[in-house]
Amino acid sequence: MRQCMASFILIGLMGILGCASPPRTTLPAGPPARTAPLSIPPQAIEEQIQSLETLLRQKGLSKEKEKLARYLLDTYRDIQKLSQDRHLTLETYDRVVRSLFETLTYTEQAYFETPFSRQGGLSNMRAYFQMKQDISEAFSNRNFPYVVQACRRLESLFGQAALTPDTAILYAVALGQEGELKEAVSIGKSVIRKLDQLPDPIQLRADLAQWALKLGEKEEAVVHYEALSDIQDQRAALIKDLNRALQGGGTVSPPTMESPPPGAAGPKPGLATFTELDPLLEAVDALLEKNQFQEAKLLLIRHRLTFEDPEQTEAIDTYLQKIEALAQEYEEERMIREAYVQETLEGAKRLLEAEKFEDAMDKLSEIEGDEEFMAESKALRERAVENIINRERNRAATLFLEARRTQDPSKKEQLLQHSFEILKALADKYPSSPLHQKVLSHIDIVKKALVQVRE
Repeated sequence: MRQCMASFILIGLMGILGCASPPRTTLPAGPPARTAPLSIPPQAIEEQIQSLETLLRQKGLSKEKEKLARYLLDTYRDIQKLSQDRHLTLETYDRVVRSLFETLTYTEQAYFETPFSRQGGLSNMRAYFQMKQDISEAFSNRNFPYVVQACRRLESLFGQAALTPDTAILYAVALGQEGELKEAVSIGKSVIRKLDQLPDPIQLRADLAQWALKLGEKEEAVVHYEALSDIQDQRAALIKDLNRALQGGGTVSPPTMESPPPGAAGPKPGLATFTELDPLLEAVDALLEKNQFQEAKLLLIRHRLTFEDPEQTEAIDTYLQKIEALAQEYEEERMIREAYVQETLEGAKRLLEAEKFEDAMDKLSEIEGDEEFMAESKALRERAVENIINRERNRAATLFLEARRTQDPSKKEQLLQHSFEILKALADKYPSSPLHQKVLSHIDIVKKALVQVRE
C-alpha cells in the first residue's frame, strides 16, 4: 500500500506540474485547446490497478482502508482511460488534477488524523479525559468488564498512545480479573517497561516521610510511614504466596485493592521497637546485610518519629542517607546481574534449539539460585531434561528392538543389558522428571526380557 501511495503521489505531482503554466484566464469561445498525451507508461498504471484489485479481494480489510483503496482504484482507472487519448484538453487535465487532489486529501486524512481529530480539538480533549476518569472510577468500583471495554474504545478512538501507564495498568489488571490472561500479560509487560522508567512511588513515599520530618510535620510523616508499612506487608505476603505457587504448593492470592485509612494501622509485628539508638542501628545493619533496604528504612523512619534527642535523630538521618547510597549501589549491581542472567537464558535457549541439551544444562547451572528468574530457568531446565530423556529412551528402544531381531542369545543379552543401563542411568539422574514413571515402566519391560534370555 505504501508503494502504491508513493507511485500515486508521484503521478499527482506530475499532473499538477503539467498544469503549472501561467494563471488561467477566460478562454475564448471556439474549439477546445489541445495538449500532449499523458506520458505515463500504460503498464505502470495497469500494475497499480491490479495491485489494488488484489487488495480489495482480501478479507478482513477495514472500512477505512477499503474506502481509500477504492478512491485510489477509481483514480487510476480515470488515468488509464485518459492515457489512451492521444490529445487531452485543458478541461480534461483540470478534471484529472481535481481527482488527484481529492484522493490525496482523503489519503492524508486517513493516514495522519484520528477520527476524533477531524471533529474538533477541544471537545476531543474533554472526551479523552472524561473517558480516562470513567475508567478510573469503574476500576475503583471493581467494574472490570467496563474497564476492559472502555480501554479498548479509548485505544480505537485515540490510538495506542492514549493508553498511558496510569490507564494501561488498570487495563492489564482488569483483563486479568476477567480471565483474558494472554492479553493481560501482553499489556502488563508493556506497562511494566514504561513504569520502570518512572520514579518508584514507594521511594517517593519514603522521601515524603523524611521531608515531613525535616519540616517538623510529624503527623504528615506518620501518614506516609503507615502507608509504607502497609505496602510492605502486602508485598511480603504476595511474594510469599508467589513463591509457594512457583513451588507447586498453591495459588497466588490477589492483593487487596482497598487502601487502609491513614494512621489506622498499629505497630507492625515484623518491625521491632527500640528505646535506645545502638540496638536500633544493629537491627538496621542486620537488615542491610540481607539487602532489605526498604525494611531498614521503615524501621528508621518509625523510630525517627519517636526519638526526641537531636543527636539520635541526626544519627538516624545519617543512616537514612547511608541506606540511599547502599540501595543505589545494590540496584546498579542488580541491573548488571540481570543483564548477565538474561544473556545466559538466551544462550541456553540457543543451545536447546541446537539440540545441545547437556550444554544448555551447564549454562543454566551458572545462574542456579537466582530467584528473580527462577521460573524461566526452571522451565528451560525441565525442557532440556525432557529432551535428554527422550533422546536416551530412543537409544534404549533402538537397542531393545535390535535385541528382539537378533537370534544370537549372547548378543541379545548384551543389547538388552546396554538398554537397561541407559534407562537406569536416566531414572537415577532425573528422579523428579515428569517422565520418570515412563522410564521405570520401560526398565521393567527390559528386565523381563533379560530374565527370559538368561533362563
